[in-house]
Amino acid sequence: MSVLRKIVNPDWNRGAEVDYTTRVIVTNVPAIVTAEKLKPLFSKFGEIVNFKLVGRDPRSHIKQERVGQIRTNLLFIQYQTRDSASKAVEGMHNYELETVKLRVSIQLSPQQRKALQEKREQREQEHQAYLERKARREQREQEYKAYLERKARREQREQENHEAYLERKAKREQQQNESQRKREQREQDVRPRKPLPVDWFCPKCKTLNFSHREKCLRKTCDGVPPTLISK
Repeated sequence: MSVLRKIVNPDWNRGAEVDYTTRVIVTNVPAIVTAEKLKPLFSKFGEIVNFKLVGRDPRSHIKQERVGQIRTNLLFIQYQTRDSASKAVEGMHNYELETVKLRVSIQLSPQQRKALQEKREQREQEHQAYLERKARREQREQEYKAYLERKARREQREQENHEAYLERKAKREQQQNESQRKREQREQDVRPRKPLPVDWFCPKCKTLNFSHREKCLRKTCDGVPPTLISK
């Protein structure tokens, strides 16, 4: 408040109560526009008590602003009545001057500025909390998306393994059927053969005799071939 009070009127009585509803702040004032050109524009709304144009003073506490490539200044006006200040805001807000639109508003009291600052800080805190919740939500969404991708890959591997198992099973069954068919074909192709004569052992002396002999080859043995001939 002390900075604005010194800007508007350095000789202001610090102990006097200030009516901020009669004070107007104008921003985006082109630096090429002088106070002599500005004062007639605002004096038509009522009697002006204080009129101060803040230029590009490096010692000023007010930050220099730009609108595009045009340097801008600040204008502080105090009217005699509240109605005059309200009419000035209504009539000069967004007024185009040197291709720049002026921004005119009623000056806030220290209590209003403090409340506005607190409200702005509260909104910033709420916005920061919202961004944190949004970041956590996005992280959960990314984790869920990664889970879905892992699940899809797992299902794909299971599907591939099942298809490979079915293919191996079908191939094994085909091989078994082919082997069964070949075995049945071999059994059908087998022709009956005559029993071949076989050698025989003498039932008495256990001597091996050729198949054409009808009596044991030993002279001392009179054995004959056995009645059951092995096939």
